[in-house]
Amino acid sequence: MAYLARINLKGFSGKLIFSLVGTIVVWGALIAGSLWWNLRQVELHFEATAKNQGQVMFEHIELSRFWNATHGGVYVPITPDTQPNPYLEDPNRDITTTDGLQLTKINPAFMTRQIAEIAQKEQSIQFHITSLMPIRPANAADPWETTALQAFEQGESERFERIAGETGEQYRYMAPLLVKEGCMACHEKQGYQVGDIRGGISVSMPAAPFAAQATGQKNNLIFFHTIIFLLGAVGLTIYQVRSYRVQQDVSSFVRAIKGVSQG
Repeated sequence: MAYLARINLKGFSGKLIFSLVGTIVVWGALIAGSLWWNLRQVELHFEATAKNQGQVMFEHIELSRFWNATHGGVYVPITPDTQPNPYLEDPNRDITTTDGLQLTKINPAFMTRQIAEIAQKEQSIQFHITSLMPIRPANAADPWETTALQAFEQGESERFERIAGETGEQYRYMAPLLVKEGCMACHEKQGYQVGDIRGGISVSMPAAPFAAQATGQKNNLIFFHTIIFLLGAVGLTIYQVRSYRVQQDVSSFVRAIKGVSQG
């Protein structure tokens, strides 16, 4: 840096200055291209991470629902937070044990709603079981879910997007729920058959935590690319100035030799 500070470009030709500026511009373009590519990779990485998280959550919920359905539902104590499901038509929905404990049956849909409430409270993640023909009004699809459900009926296997939500940007993932044998007890009367698309489960996650991590990595990339650009620019400047001086010295020496030989 001390050497660079002593360089006085006024003493150099326009050709050198043009060459130096052109070299630094090309170097800067290469660094800018590298920075753009790496910043894009960071965005793609966190989008893929969010999508994978949505897929994993959906799969866990689907497995839990399958376990529940294979047992025909599970009984839990009736509490202020767990009241009998008014949408479950089952003569054995509510039972009382021999020692007087009142139990109610939790079917897959009710279980999913309770898990969703816990997830939203503990992790700010929203699950929503929905359908184009819901039994429960609260399960009606929102516009984004409706579009996804219609796409599923056309053969799409899943949907993932980053959208603006009421509380900020969100990542939303959704995949279809297929009718299985254990689902027919509740949904056969709606005309479904095993293998049909019953509906879907959407997973909504705040984008802010992913964006915060991405911003940290992007800032590091910008810092390191800036340092690399500056070091490269300094190195290229020193190299070209020294090369120019060597060329000037050689030219002066050649002229001196010619002068002596002609003298």
